[in-house]
Amino acid sequence: MIDAARVVENLAGWVKSEVTAAGAGGIILGLSGGVDSAVVAALAKRAFPDTHLALVLPLHTATADVDDARRVVDEFGLKAKTIELAGRGGSPMGLVTSNCGQVQGRLTQAMLWHRRGCPTPQMPTIGRNPSGDRGLRADAASLL
Repeated sequence: MIDAARVVENLAGWVKSEVTAAGAGGIILGLSGGVDSAVVAALAKRAFPDTHLALVLPLHTATADVDDARRVVDEFGLKAKTIELAGRGGSPMGLVTSNCGQVQGRLTQAMLWHRRGCPTPQMPTIGRNPSGDRGLRADAASLL
């Protein structure tokens, strides 16, 4: 039988180890309200109770999804911010007019990267990336 509590502790420990080894002091994550991001958010909170930030980044997103994300924030007591990607004009720079997964995903990643204060176009990773170096070098505490 699977010991769920032990699995959670092992996963949270792995997250903490990888993030710390990358030189970061916390986690910034995108929270969609779906199961995957809810699990990541719960593990992030367990690994970094004081230095995590969940960003809810709606772009032409169903209200129910945003409500689900807010429930996750409340349930786990997450530090969170909501940033409307569409802005006042309805879409960033007028480029996105529908819920196009490829564009929306890249905008979400760009916002997470920007929020982290990164001056380069590299995308953050946990662990080793294809070039062999470690990502996530910013200290999340400075961004909270």
